[in-house]
Amino acid sequence: MIITRNSEHALEFKTKEAAIKVNTDVVINDVKIAGPGEYDVAKVSVIGFPTKTQTVYLLAVDDVTVCYFSVKPEKLATDVIEKMGNVEMLVVTLCADTTPEEVVNLINALEPNVVMPIGDKGAVEKLMQTSGADNTEIDSYKITKSTLPADDRQMIVLKSGR
Repeated sequence: MIITRNSEHALEFKTKEAAIKVNTDVVINDVKIAGPGEYDVAKVSVIGFPTKTQTVYLLAVDDVTVCYFSVKPEKLATDVIEKMGNVEMLVVTLCADTTPEEVVNLINALEPNVVMPIGDKGAVEKLMQTSGADNTEIDSYKITKSTLPADDRQMIVLKSGR
């Protein structure tokens, strides 16, 4: 799958079968997924988990499990983390008041191979500086099950398309 950033808060995942847009909701091709539940569209499996402030989505795309926080990082209940299983990629939307500690706590809970922060530019930069990660922005990110980092966790920042 190839991931690009359409705006500060929106990403697009492209596969052979689907164009997946994530913003506040998840849209697969022209099917809008909004809210908790289980969905299967164009060979993409989606589970929406309700939390205190949002629906957190778990997507299985091209054999890669992606967890998407559309509003902000928040602590998940232990049973939700267990139901999610192995999260390989975390896409988390940061607000201006998001602290790096909130994101690090979420990363430690989910243990993803790849973290992709989006949202407020200042919050993303602060997270990258605090974590010591390279904050070089790239145009797109291609990921497959076989290219997932095995030993090191990667933080990826995409350039905004607008």
